[in-house]
Amino acid sequence: MTLERRTRRAVEALRERGYWVDMFPEFAPELYGYRADAFLSIHVDSCVDWQGTTGFKAARASNSAIPTIEDQFLACLYDRYAAVTGLEPHDGSITHNMRGYHAFYKVDPSTPALIVEIGFLYYDREMLTEQPERVARGLVESVECFLATQGKQLSKLSPTSAPGEMSTPERGEVESRYVRPPSPSRSP
Repeated sequence: MTLERRTRRAVEALRERGYWVDMFPEFAPELYGYRADAFLSIHVDSCVDWQGTTGFKAARASNSAIPTIEDQFLACLYDRYAAVTGLEPHDGSITHNMRGYHAFYKVDPSTPALIVEIGFLYYDREMLTEQPERVARGLVESVECFLATQGKQLSKLSPTSAPGEMSTPERGEVESRYVRPPSPSRSP
């Protein structure tokens, strides 16, 4: 199982629905000042046998410039991802490192940004490896739910963004942003 494969499935599904989507390696220089309608950093949790530990978790920056908006994004992610995947939230394991995630301090502060751990590799392995479409659909529905709460309308791809164009991550963790073009005049 590779995290990149799960992320690519979500990226492709959003692109098929007409969204402009970028995918970056975790430490990409493009993250500095990055602006988007939504930013989601996708990770997989530990493969340690912690007495039946299962579920997913998500967080925003503890000192967010836009906490109300990011809380709406979190609410959509917790609602939609749980409904689609059947995984329960595992909030008890959200760490200081998640709330202080480095990318939160690189992207533009007006960009709603979350980090999500989509499941634990030990007890959620079967769902994560055998049902990648389910994982991707949970992420897609989460992003679409959030964009709808913000009144974002579906836009077509920008002429500067080729549908198949994505960078290839050099590390196991992947950053993704889900956006629409900034103005209808840029739509093809």
